[in-house]
Amino acid sequence: MKRRPYGTGGLYRPKYRAPDGTARRMETWWLAYRISGKLIRESTRTTVKAQAERILRQKLEAAGTGRLGPEAHRTTIATLERILADDYDVNGRDATRVTAKFKNLRSFFGDDCPARGITTDRLVGYQKVRRENGAACATINRDMAALRRAFRLAARAGKVEAVPHFPMLQEDNVRRGFIEEDEFENLRTKLPEWFQPVVTFMFWTGWRRFEVLSLEWRSVDMKTGVVRLE
Repeated sequence: MKRRPYGTGGLYRPKYRAPDGTARRMETWWLAYRISGKLIRESTRTTVKAQAERILRQKLEAAGTGRLGPEAHRTTIATLERILADDYDVNGRDATRVTAKFKNLRSFFGDDCPARGITTDRLVGYQKVRRENGAACATINRDMAALRRAFRLAARAGKVEAVPHFPMLQEDNVRRGFIEEDEFENLRTKLPEWFQPVVTFMFWTGWRRFEVLSLEWRSVDMKTGVVRLE
């Protein structure tokens, strides 16, 4: 058997003991690779070797560019909650809102659920269970938006391998006037460039439209970082 070049990881099918006592190999391929000297072994969840090779290459590429940290395989939903709460704190937002949004998520997935175990299929299952328990579509979407934001922050820090697709429900009871930060960012990219600073100021200050549009430079103190509403 031809040996793989050093540093390119490896694929294998673990052995197991069958009920009749014979030693057999699993059909699913597993991969092994190192990040910062730490050996990582995990299932590719495929029985096709070509697909397993592709997954291994993706892992190695992510590790080589620093997008995948050595602790990525240990990231859980509790880790994601903490990452989002820290982001709220840094930006002066109420981090207790994160706990409220993750309460049902952790109840469904479990506190120790690994991030890589949160797939699109399981997210759909979460939506189904929440709907059966009487939750509104808008409420479920806010939970999903919070988890999606946490995944994106974790991906930037190299703590997750990928961000799953987050299906969103059709809302029939949309709250007017309140949107989450990731929703706002998506909305802002669709606005004319000259108008983006205006809506950004309105989003972070909560000022009304006429208050922002009538603002004059004499009300802005650049030295102290204060804007006064006359």
